[in-house]
Amino acid sequence: MMVMIIFMFCAIAIAAQEEAEKLTGSALQDYLREHQSLFEVGETAEGKEGMKHLIDVNFLRIPEGTVRMRVQLEENEDVPERFDAREKWPDCPSIPYIRDQSRCGSCWAVSAAEAMSDRLCVQSGGKYKIHLSDTDILACCGDSCGLGCKGGYPIEAWNYVVQRGVVSGGKYREKGVCKPYAFHPCGNHPGDVYYGECPKDSWPTPRCERFCQRGYVVPYRKDKYYGLSAYAVYNDELEIRKEIMKNGPVQASFDVYEDFGQYKGGIYQIVNGSAAPRPKERVDESGGAAFMREQHVLREKGGSMFQHKAGEHKGGHAVKLLGWGTENGTKYWILANSWGRHWGEDGGYFRMIRGVNDCNLENQITAGMMSID
Repeated sequence: MMVMIIFMFCAIAIAAQEEAEKLTGSALQDYLREHQSLFEVGETAEGKEGMKHLIDVNFLRIPEGTVRMRVQLEENEDVPERFDAREKWPDCPSIPYIRDQSRCGSCWAVSAAEAMSDRLCVQSGGKYKIHLSDTDILACCGDSCGLGCKGGYPIEAWNYVVQRGVVSGGKYREKGVCKPYAFHPCGNHPGDVYYGECPKDSWPTPRCERFCQRGYVVPYRKDKYYGLSAYAVYNDELEIRKEIMKNGPVQASFDVYEDFGQYKGGIYQIVNGSAAPRPKERVDESGGAAFMREQHVLREKGGSMFQHKAGEHKGGHAVKLLGWGTENGTKYWILANSWGRHWGEDGGYFRMIRGVNDCNLENQITAGMMSID
């Protein structure tokens, strides 16, 4: 009898979970407001648009055999409970800068260039205060990095800069740099320059041009900055914190669900963790992600099941991770998105629950050391 009761309870729970995963729009908003209180819920134009340009999670998985690094602290050095790279290195202008990837699945290149720019400044003691070019990586890394605006591999962006280097960059049409971002921001916001309409779907991947924009006097090859190493960080909260504290912000990739598009502020979470569908198809020229949604894999950690809560799995995203803290007993990461300054909280940022590998984020941290000679 008891077995039958347990079976019926599990069947009801699974059915309810499946229904929750199908929710969208206002029904999803109502569900999230009822079942969690850590983040503010509401649809925004920037969130809705950003969700259209996620990439296949296969790009974000750390390849087997990738070097993973640990940071050794000094004997009297402690990891603080709160840390914000913007405060730690206030003289590095790239750290608080929010980029806008526009209608291109370039998050893998944009967030890599962000973290590299920060690390170049941090590791040079403030000598190099520049924005490295996301467009140079996006356009010139080639097949080894992926499919350009249809997605790419974060770790390969770092490998590319170790091998080939990257030139200076900046926002769309920025002067005084080699290769500014190729695409203008979408939308029309008061106080912002309006560049016109964006394409209905996606920008095409920019063509690789090994020369700088007109008016920039430094030759392309002499404007290069290089990495010394490319690596992943161990799936360990403390190791990630140590890496950021010692070497600068890192690149973080995560699985994205429908509810992320409803984020307006606060600490984002998938309650009790995430259950990402394990992708079965390889990444192809279509950039599609044909996930076997019926084969959800619930991961066990710390003796409990981690299960996705509401909304379908939509794809993957790469961002910059620059700090951490605790609010009302809830531990969080501080992350910079690339959906412009009108999304999220504090002008382009968001926080995500820390210490439970939510959305696979803590298992997908990439970084590297920069050449400062």
